[in-house]
Amino acid sequence: MHSRVTLSVAAGELDEDEFVFEEPVQCVIGRAYDCDIQIPMDDEHGFVSRHHCLLDIHPPIVHVRDLGSLNGTYVNGRVIGRRKPGVPVLDYVFRPSPDRRLSDRDKIKINKTIFRVGIVENTNEFHFINSAHA
Repeated sequence: MHSRVTLSVAAGELDEDEFVFEEPVQCVIGRAYDCDIQIPMDDEHGFVSRHHCLLDIHPPIVHVRDLGSLNGTYVNGRVIGRRKPGVPVLDYVFRPSPDRRLSDRDKIKINKTIFRVGIVENTNEFHFINSAHA
């Protein structure tokens, strides 16, 4: 039995329209070049932190955590974490925001980029043999 987590780009422009995860992985989203999912480093995405949020993926389970962004990470329109102005990033790293477990069809918003979460718990296909034709 294989499970799969997908992130589909519902709003915003990225190089990929969909990201598929079938193995456990930690995935960082942000503007830095070392991010697993990189948001463009341009004026339009200036409110996205270099390392904005972390997805902890163990298909079919996925959690998201804000990594100290000033503008916050949103799930279904609600902020799940953000660093208060004036608080250094290192202080936030040692007291990180709680993670949030995601469900199928949840939406993660990072500034103007929105990802739709897809969770498939079993990707095995079943084929039934019609005994009348066997």
